[in-house]
Amino acid sequence: DDTGENGNIREEYGHYHPLAQGTVPFSVTKTFDSYLYAILLLSSAFVPGSISRLMVIGGAITTYLYTNEFKPKTWIKNISCAALVAMSPITSGLAAWKVLRDSTAATAAAAKVTSVPYALIFHSPLSYLVLSLFAGIMCREILMDITDCEGDAKAGIQTLPVKYGKQMASTVAMGWSIV
Repeated sequence: DDTGENGNIREEYGHYHPLAQGTVPFSVTKTFDSYLYAILLLSSAFVPGSISRLMVIGGAITTYLYTNEFKPKTWIKNISCAALVAMSPITSGLAAWKVLRDSTAATAAAAKVTSVPYALIFHSPLSYLVLSLFAGIMCREILMDITDCEGDAKAGIQTLPVKYGKQMASTVAMGWSIV
C-alpha cells in the first residue's frame, strides 16, 4: 500500500501520485500506454536507416518488457537501462549518417560508400562516449537500487543490494564509476 499513516499519498511523498492513489484507474493507464507504444512503433517507420530503425524498435520492446520481465531479474534491469541510454548516440548517429549519405548520393556513389561506417562507431571517440554512458548509468542504477533496497525487498525484486547486500552493491557501483 502506497498510502501514508493517514492515508494521504500527497503528504507521504510530497507530491501527487494519481495512479498509486487510484484517481486514475490502472486499466486506463494500461490502455493509454498501449496506444503510445503503437504510435511509437508506427512512427519508427520514419526513422532513417534500417539499423537505427531496428534499434528504436528494440528500445521500445525493452522498455515495454522492463517492469514485468527485466526489473525482477538481478543485473538485467541495470544492464537494460544502461544499454538503452548508451545506445542512443549510436542510434541517432546512424540515423544522421543515413540522412547525410542519402543527401549526398552523388558523392557517396563516387566514393563507393554504401555500407555502415562501423569504424566510425567502434574505433572512434563515440565508442568512449557509449562506454562512459553505459558505466555511468550502471553506477546510477545500482545507487538508486541501494536507496530503494527496503521497498524492492518487500516487492520481491532481486536487485543487487537485495541479493548481495548494500556493501557489495556500493562496491560494484564504485567499480562502474571508475570505468
